[in-house]
Amino acid sequence: MIKKSLLIWLSIIPLAVLNGGIREVVLVALISDYALPISGITLCLMVFLISLIFIPKSGKGTGKTYVKIGLVWLILIVLFETALGWQCGEVEKTSSGNAGAARGGSTRPDERFLY
Repeated sequence: MIKKSLLIWLSIIPLAVLNGGIREVVLVALISDYALPISGITLCLMVFLISLIFIPKSGKGTGKTYVKIGLVWLILIVLFETALGWQCGEVEKTSSGNAGAARGGSTRPDERFLY
């Protein structure tokens, strides 16, 4: 069942890329400040629906099996996002305790997200 869930996870990647493309081309032009959160909510709903439809079809599992699937997906997401960030040059390959200050930026959160 976990092997089948990997195929389901792989099917989500093109949807996430498509979601990001639609966000950048359409949503940013229409609703610039709200494009990122709306895109994130849309992607969450797509992942939820795909999981809801296809995980039960991959076989009967126990609670432990579903927790394992969730942990595997979590690890895969972190690895995928980190690798993609490195590939695009958006993540430093060395970690410092204060990445914002290391880049010469502020350590304060962006104020537009505080309201």
